[in-house]
Amino acid sequence: MASGDVILGLDVGTTAAKASLFSLDGTLRVTASHEYPLLGPRPGWHVQEPDAIATGVLRALRDAVAQVDASRVLGISISTAMHGLMGLHADHRPATELMTWADSRASAQAEELNNHATGPRLHFTSGTPTHPMSPLVKLRWFRDHHPALLTTTPHWIGLKDWILTVLTGRVATELSTASGSGLLDMEERTWNAE
Repeated sequence: MASGDVILGLDVGTTAAKASLFSLDGTLRVTASHEYPLLGPRPGWHVQEPDAIATGVLRALRDAVAQVDASRVLGISISTAMHGLMGLHADHRPATELMTWADSRASAQAEELNNHATGPRLHFTSGTPTHPMSPLVKLRWFRDHHPALLTTTPHWIGLKDWILTVLTGRVATELSTASGSGLLDMEERTWNAE
């Protein structure tokens, strides 16, 4: 490995994307960030435009890499805010805004689940509380308010999944994001049929 090789760390938060490049000994070489807005179109709604996030991520990556004389980026680590939800068309274009972790419009759906044995059972199975932040509960909100959109949208993903789609052109997830969705059976490590 050449001395100029780097590892890239990408942190995609609620209001900004930050890209940091590290030497192989762990020394921080450079950090670049790009902000994007958190929108509140109605009380309790906290959404973001997926394309604005993607633009912020790509700009932060470009700006960080442009500042160093690196031979190769040997690896990338991605961290994002959790519990967001957005719909994705078959062509991988956003079908909805990103409902962030802070969006509380699904309070009635969370209360409905928690007033029944289903909510605590799903919490136990997935490890994610049946709370308005949970993507599972947000999906129930879409079922109640936009049922046609729910049935015609092939992919429902979180923020990290969106970034992976932007960077690779493939829809994918990983275990911590799947667990945080409220839809995973942690013991079986598969989607919960219920």
